Amino acid sequence: MMGGCFYKRLIFLVTVVLVNYNSFCQSRIEPVTKNKKAMEMYREAEKQLKVRQFFPAVELLKGAVDKDPKFAEAWFMLGSAFKIIADYANAEICFRKTTELKPDDRALSPAYYFEAQLLYKRGEYEPALASAEKYLSFNTNHEASVEEAKKVVVNCRFAIEAKKNPVPFTPRPLTNAINRYMYQYFPVLTADKRFLIFTVRNSPGFSSHEDIYISEFNGKFYANPQSISPNINSPQNEGTCSISADGRTLVFTSCGRKDGFGSCDLYISYRTGNEWSKPENMGEPINSNAWESQPSLSADGRTIYFSSMRKGGFGNEDIWMSERSGNVWATPVNLGPNINTSSSEISPCVHPSDRTIYFASNGHVGMGGYDLFKAEKTDTTWDPPVNLGFPINQHQDESGIFICADNSKGYYSVDFKKGPVSERSMLYEFDLPESVKSLYSSTYAKGKVFDAVTKLPMEAEIDIYDLRSFLKTQILSSDPITGEYLAVLTEGREYAVYVTKKGYLFKSLAFNYANKETFEPLTLDVYLEPLRPGATISLNNLFFESGKFKLQDKSDIELFKIITFLNNNEKTKIEISGHTDNVGKPEDNLKLSTNRAKEVYDFLIQAGIPSLRISYKGYADKKPIASNETEEGRSQNRRIEFTIK
Repeated sequence: MMGGCFYKRLIFLVTVVLVNYNSFCQSRIEPVTKNKKAMEMYREAEKQLKVRQFFPAVELLKGAVDKDPKFAEAWFMLGSAFKIIADYANAEICFRKTTELKPDDRALSPAYYFEAQLLYKRGEYEPALASAEKYLSFNTNHEASVEEAKKVVVNCRFAIEAKKNPVPFTPRPLTNAINRYMYQYFPVLTADKRFLIFTVRNSPGFSSHEDIYISEFNGKFYANPQSISPNINSPQNEGTCSISADGRTLVFTSCGRKDGFGSCDLYISYRTGNEWSKPENMGEPINSNAWESQPSLSADGRTIYFSSMRKGGFGNEDIWMSERSGNVWATPVNLGPNINTSSSEISPCVHPSDRTIYFASNGHVGMGGYDLFKAEKTDTTWDPPVNLGFPINQHQDESGIFICADNSKGYYSVDFKKGPVSERSMLYEFDLPESVKSLYSSTYAKGKVFDAVTKLPMEAEIDIYDLRSFLKTQILSSDPITGEYLAVLTEGREYAVYVTKKGYLFKSLAFNYANKETFEPLTLDVYLEPLRPGATISLNNLFFESGKFKLQDKSDIELFKIITFLNNNEKTKIEISGHTDNVGKPEDNLKLSTNRAKEVYDFLIQAGIPSLRISYKGYADKKPIASNETEEGRSQNRRIEFTIK
């Protein structure tokens, strides 16, 4: 999936090394040797490098240093040539030889710079730090290399401290049933951990075929994976996917398709029952003529984060975000300079709480290559990211992490390499250290939506509001065939949830996690009453102070929901009824229940609902729906309802 990008980077690397070599060497380094044959080989190697004949140049320079082992300039050029062809071990030997022969030669000081880069890349932080600081001591005017050397210094100091303070990290490979292919990577899970989805590649090479596979948890372990769907997997590549929390919206990457906008595009598919729809290119503005890949969906599948090389960013690959309104995706927004750097940011993973994003970067301070980071969101702004620490991050590239909704586990893939080539990759899980967890854990409520009369499953819209911010935080729907739904709920919040369908009374649900430190998933089936006389619903998101009848401000969402319902059903008449438990004097309970019902009635009248369509009445404790012998039952009896007349 990353093949095209890999080769672009290889060309870029060669170009950078050549430019650095030319700028360092051509005008300032004068070769010094008394051996004429060595000098001839050196000059010929220079010509070969200019026309990018790297391997002949290497052989010539080997001959030069063989003729004159003290030929420092030839050692330096040979190290540069080895670096170009990615023979880093030999490059490091050559640069070290250069600095040993002429440790204080200003013209050859770039050998310290290259040596520092190679040592840092290999995780040899102390010697890399020493080489970088030595290079900076020459006060060179080569601005680009000075800035890079300064970065090496900062990164090495960070890495040295990080290794002194490791985070608890004990990764475990998933079962052989999962790790049965040559390569499996980029794992994602649904919020209830029922489904594990990942990319499979069963042969080496960047151009080899990728498919998306899925495994279902059977109560003890994840079962043998299967191709996710013949509608999704095709002779073309499908990989690097993300799934909504309920497992019903899938976005994945595919490259080189006829309907593509750029080198790699994002595609979307929806599950109804057990069938996935034919994937569609997400089109503009999500896809551009550049590279788009590595998507991450929000819990409700209506916000997408992804990595892109499109114009307008801060570096190579940046992380972008888009939100969907109806069926239209907004123009993607760059996550900004706190997240994105002049280098590359890839593999975003947004936590289901929508408060934390995890990603990989080679631009922020880290251990080397790509490191994994997390950033928290304050209001609408992302805070500066935090490195996940050692040994999660090491000197190799780390990318592609998934964090579960409940903050219990993380999932990622590990490459097993022989030299620069990956021979295999496997999926691992690990218990999350405290420092890696999202600021807020999330749980879920799931179940099915039914017609209350026919008991048949049905599709309905599910809107979730944060009662503190009055914002709608999620828009979901139940499956039209199975009636299944799953809604993510996050600690520290108080929710109003509404299940609606045309021709039915809406269902009002309340979930208060404002003060809960731990909370368990809920299974809750919802039965919607068809619009008919006598149909009744409890209004669970109307709030009063104990013993009082004035509505609290956080009741507004529910009140406006009633207004919307009445405006959409202009012929419907309702009665607002107040109810209490049996605690206290009957006359006081009757007065309280009547006043609470009237408070709602007055609000609706002031909002323009004709008085002929609504009435109110207090029933005190005369119509209990639960036992008054328990606090839970009494709590259910203290309620406001409306009934269709």
